[in-house]
Amino acid sequence: MNWEGWARAAGIGFFLFTVAAFIVGGEPPKVSDSAQDVTAYFTDDRSQVLVSSFLFAVGLVLFLWFAAAVANTLRESGEGRVAATAIAAGTAWVVIQLVLTAITAALAHSIATDGDATGVRALFNLSWVLDMLGALRPLPRSSWRSPLD
Repeated sequence: MNWEGWARAAGIGFFLFTVAAFIVGGEPPKVSDSAQDVTAYFTDDRSQVLVSSFLFAVGLVLFLWFAAAVANTLRESGEGRVAATAIAAGTAWVVIQLVLTAITAALAHSIATDGDATGVRALFNLSWVLDMLGALRPLPRSSWRSPLD
């Protein structure tokens, strides 16, 4: 198999690493959970969260390689603008997901054990918002809160 074939196969690798990351990571807390519950998740399941973060980061590298292969195929077929858009969108998505993964890993690595529950909750909420941004979907109405709550 040549490099182009490996690049296309990276899409399958992305899928497998992502599924493995979500299985290993277990059930994360909900946005509505208390700060103590969020902190407990990151301290009690520390190893799982760190392994999950690593697996997902590897998957993201594979996704970027796959997106580059798709862009290259588009470019070779005369669709240069679509190719540039595909690689730019793929890169932007990977950057958002890497920041999200870094926040999650940092929470599990030391912030949850060293920090206060309010700070942990704030970073967890930030990661949740980044996840919604990366998914390009609106926040569910049930999660909307009034600033007065």
